Amino acid sequence: MEDFKITSSIDLKTYYKICLRTYFKNRSLMIILIPFVFTQVILFTSGPVGWNDEIWLISFFAGIYCIMPILMYWGCKNQMERTPYFKEKLQYIINEDNIEIAGDSFTNKSNWQYVNMLTEREKYFLMYNLNRTIYYLPKDGFESKEAAANFKNMVKEKGIKFSYN
Repeated sequence: MEDFKITSSIDLKTYYKICLRTYFKNRSLMIILIPFVFTQVILFTSGPVGWNDEIWLISFFAGIYCIMPILMYWGCKNQMERTPYFKEKLQYIINEDNIEIAGDSFTNKSNWQYVNMLTEREKYFLMYNLNRTIYYLPKDGFESKEAAANFKNMVKEKGIKFSYN
């Protein structure tokens, strides 16, 4: 089978959208919901509860939930400025055996056994590694549309979990 060559670079807007989508999938709901339920149980077992206490509690947790995207934006912006390979144009060479990534300041080689999921979006693929690394593969970075379709088929044949989310 042929090697797939992909050129990739990511901007802050795309990186932020990926971070939001990844974070707000399930994790953030649980991070907010568990303390909320725990606080509700403590509130109800401690004695009579008024509507002022309930409104304050709901407002507090809703505020935390609304502040998270702002904090995440600052974190993404900070990470983009501090991490050198975010500023580099990356070259991926993907074949049946391994995944090679090369930038101006580094090279990396990985096996398919460490890839656990591929997510397809409208403009890009996200390939998730077991060590929580995400490879951003823009569809326009492939040599052709056929190469992107063949890449997707190869991933499915390897039995890697596939998602259109």
